[in-house]
Amino acid sequence: MSMKLNLFLLCQENTNFLEGQIQHKKQSISSQVDLHKLEKFVEHIRQSGRITINMPQSILLDIITNKKHKNIYEWAESQAEISAHSSEYFLKKRLGVYYEKRLSFDSLFLESKKFRYGALNIEGMGSSAYGSFCIVLKPFSPKRASKSAYLQSDSLNTYLQSNNDVDIDLLKQELAPHTHRHILAGTKLADRIFTELETKWPFLLCSKSDYIEVIFTGNVTPRNLESVRIGQTEYDLLLDFAINGFQQNMSLEERYLVQGFLTILQYLKAHNIPLEIVQDD
Repeated sequence: MSMKLNLFLLCQENTNFLEGQIQHKKQSISSQVDLHKLEKFVEHIRQSGRITINMPQSILLDIITNKKHKNIYEWAESQAEISAHSSEYFLKKRLGVYYEKRLSFDSLFLESKKFRYGALNIEGMGSSAYGSFCIVLKPFSPKRASKSAYLQSDSLNTYLQSNNDVDIDLLKQELAPHTHRHILAGTKLADRIFTELETKWPFLLCSKSDYIEVIFTGNVTPRNLESVRIGQTEYDLLLDFAINGFQQNMSLEERYLVQGFLTILQYLKAHNIPLEIVQDD
């Protein structure tokens, strides 16, 4: 059995390579305007970048109700405890075609059963393919931040080969610790920010199809929430449903959806957690 790798140590070992990459990128830019734009982009991420997790309403409600976010392994265990099925059964059901990929990637690293997955984000709606609600985590302490890894792209769609083996050489070159997350973003997106308006930077950094993935450990509880984001269209639909829906004939499922949305709004207000309405791209 091969020895498991320390993902967070690999991140630390890549800092010199990242610093060399960003310096090379800056030196290749002939326009002072473009150089200033890159430096501004990188600094904005250093100051304002946050880890976010997208999720459906049901999972956000579970965090509020049970005071803790469950990663995929914790969720599977909790389901197995109240059913006749094993945790493996629920993992396969939840992950679907990504089951083998997820296990192949995670099994390579120490502490992988504690991994939580998010994305690096600045003001945007995040990787909305995973859910219409986006929780924004408060900045980590230096100690906790040392247990976070930033990957240039999605782990399962980028660093797994056709046989589901991890392309460790590629991964090692595209990893960053928390201290270098902005440099990773700068090297990844330097050629694209020059042609984009600054208002589009959040969508450039983190969108439904492309993002810098963050793997970290430690609990996520309501106390860790800096804010919760929702898209304008989704918010308007849910709010309209909440205000006018009960005047119409609604299905039981629709009533649960409305009640869940109202529960979230009430909880956020009671605990002074801002709800941020994000304009649709």
